[in-house]
Amino acid sequence: MTEAELVSYLKQRRSWVNQALEKFLPGEDNPPSPLSRAVRYSVLAEGKRLRPILCMAACEAVGGDPRQALGLGCALEYIHAYSLIHDDLPVMDNDDFRRGQPTSHKVFGEAIAIVAGDALNSEAFGLAVAAAREAGLKPAAALAIVEELALASGLSGIVAGQALDLLKRGQPCSPEEMDFIIRRKTGALIRAAARIGALAAGCGKRDLGRITGYGEAVGQAFQIKDDLLDEAASDRGNQSATYVSVHGREQAQARAAELRDQALAAIQSLGEAAEPLRLLARYMVDRET
Repeated sequence: MTEAELVSYLKQRRSWVNQALEKFLPGEDNPPSPLSRAVRYSVLAEGKRLRPILCMAACEAVGGDPRQALGLGCALEYIHAYSLIHDDLPVMDNDDFRRGQPTSHKVFGEAIAIVAGDALNSEAFGLAVAAAREAGLKPAAALAIVEELALASGLSGIVAGQALDLLKRGQPCSPEEMDFIIRRKTGALIRAAARIGALAAGCGKRDLGRITGYGEAVGQAFQIKDDLLDEAASDRGNQSATYVSVHGREQAQARAAELRDQALAAIQSLGEAAEPLRLLARYMVDRET
């Protein structure tokens, strides 16, 4: 797959995800309408859709039909959107813009933004169950997928990483603490996206282990690259620790490249069907936005 083919691939899969999200989300007039509008506003905002795309690519890499993981990928996008809504709140990162538009609390007020995030967090699990049923997955596989989603979004994942990130504002952050933050605040959901895609394909333990190693590496690499790009300009104003502030720019660049290579090595034995995963790993580290 060439770079041009990757661009086409990402565009196609992003279109699949956006169409599916439109189908799953409530209509704007669904009561109470301010809540429905807030949910749609944040989820349908222009985004990379990397988590659902990664979920489908992992499914495909181990022999599954990528569309079998589409609904599950949308559940991951719900969790991601909820986390962004809450991250942007004044009590958290206090951001005014997200994905090129005013943040949810700036448009709908803090109270509606909070409950919109709460709603997406809950709805994600219902969507995951419905998607697993629609895909004809066995109960054991469906349960494993829901467990992955819970682990990635709770005390072992996003929430834990966000909490430590908040606690370290304006405080010294050790390399071990920074590792904890990037593995959970960002890495956990990306790792889960890869594993959920593989589980949707019904792969064996060996291939699941390969996909897990890949997901762990690219999840960390993605956050380090974000820190290098300094996309979250509020980090400086909030005195948030970043991988760059803890380790320096040169070491951060080296670590991102090392993690990319680890991801590629983890799936080396997988066949041509894993080529999108390989290109996604390179894209996550080499991107400029």
